[in-house]
Amino acid sequence: MWFDERLISGVGVFASAVESGSFVAASGVVGLTTSGVSRAVGRLEERLGVKLFHRTARGIVPTSEGLRFYEQTVPLLHRLAESADEIRGAEDDPVGLLTVRADASASLFLAHVTPGFMAVYPQIDLRIDEEGSAASSTDWDVRLYIGDEPSPHAIALLDSETVVCASPAYLARAGAPETPTDLTSSHTCLDQNTAGSRAMTWRFSQTGLQAIVQTPNRISFSSISTLMHAVLAGTGIGCLPRLLIDQALRSGHLVQVLPDWSLGTKSLFACAPVGQSRSARATALIAFLRDEERRLDQRLGGCEPVRQRPALAA
Repeated sequence: MWFDERLISGVGVFASAVESGSFVAASGVVGLTTSGVSRAVGRLEERLGVKLFHRTARGIVPTSEGLRFYEQTVPLLHRLAESADEIRGAEDDPVGLLTVRADASASLFLAHVTPGFMAVYPQIDLRIDEEGSAASSTDWDVRLYIGDEPSPHAIALLDSETVVCASPAYLARAGAPETPTDLTSSHTCLDQNTAGSRAMTWRFSQTGLQAIVQTPNRISFSSISTLMHAVLAGTGIGCLPRLLIDQALRSGHLVQVLPDWSLGTKSLFACAPVGQSRSARATALIAFLRDEERRLDQRLGGCEPVRQRPALAA
């Protein structure tokens, strides 16, 4: 689409002259001299091939063509100004599409907190792309994942206890283990895939004690969502981040076993695209999740605040 870009500046000067009623007053609005305003309007008249003002010793009066041109162009000028303000404010106001790239665990967690986030930021449209999905976007504002170690440029937002749990139906059928070693004999243990290993290693700790247990890898899952549903269905015992199963634990659909033993913690990490500045939308989500830590801590009891966080790298 081609147009004479000189029309834009000329129309702005012309509109100011119409609204102020004189070239002298318009000069103070647009930052030109009075003669500069007169020349700009004259050039616009030449390009349009019509006379826009009647010039008299007492001032200027728009012609009928000038009034019609003003009425048609002023709404466009306002829309152009609004668009410019919207673009300029995109980095200051959390509005528009926020694309979050998340692993499966973080996607599950986001499903729980999204309603609250959308209520706080109604001007944001949220897209959650799960890593590995065929529909995953290559452009994203922030990446979230749950794991043990941070990747470069990542910050930790939340630490959550890893819980060994089972459904009441499974425990009624198989009994509850009393020690970690009980898991190696009469229990079905569920975990995520471990690169084809035939055994899973669960590292338990207690005050002054450690127990490293290798459980038969009879059933494993590539998806943590499927793993969680299998534990809920009574298939076996699994270990899951408490932040993903809090509601199931509180409702009684899952029961924590071996509560005196710890499997460590998993952290929710966030990172921005390397080499790009962080958008206001991503900043809003980071701030919301940091505040969510406080709410989770109150609700879960198993979440520990991250004591020191570096700034999110640009």
